[in-house]
Amino acid sequence: MGDQTAPPELPSEDYRQRLQAIYRLVERRPAYAGRWIRPLLQDRESLVRSAAIVALGNVQDHDSFDDLLACLAAPTSHERCNAVLALMALGGKRVQNSLAQALTHEANPSVCLVIIKGLSAFAADDKVIDGLIQKLQAPDEDVRAATAVALAKLGARAALPALQHMAQSDTNQETTIHGLWVANSTVAQMSIDAILTGQQPPELDWPS
Repeated sequence: MGDQTAPPELPSEDYRQRLQAIYRLVERRPAYAGRWIRPLLQDRESLVRSAAIVALGNVQDHDSFDDLLACLAAPTSHERCNAVLALMALGGKRVQNSLAQALTHEANPSVCLVIIKGLSAFAADDKVIDGLIQKLQAPDEDVRAATAVALAKLGARAALPALQHMAQSDTNQETTIHGLWVANSTVAQMSIDAILTGQQPPELDWPS
């Protein structure tokens, strides 16, 4: 395959051939990889769409930003999770703002967890902090716990009242951290301590 020629398998009727073409493009990274991969974001097979999303992040194709942003509303949670990771690979303030917006309307817990982890990698931002504080009220206990961890990582003092409320009220739910069941109220208290001391204890980690 020359760098100027798209893999002949990209339009194949066999989805496995299309997948292999994507994998080869990621491996070889020709100049036009992003341009060739982008049409597969509309593929009829979700596996191919997901692979295309991951690939665009791997090759860091910044021209695909808007296309990946649209994938945050993809029909499957797997595609949406991959879109978050691909956007994180691109980086930048636009990604932070886009993920903060996506978090406000995402209902799937697994996708929320990926977004929350992604947001924790950026510098603290008032809009992001406010959005995360709202997620401390999420119905899913793992989402609430992950949000508390993210706020601790961001050193978000503005979240202390909400975390204190969680420590007092989220007493009948547990999450799994390091393979152990931990009460959400304990996660909230550890997050408070981490924010106040500026030191995050090793036992405070993402729910698994």
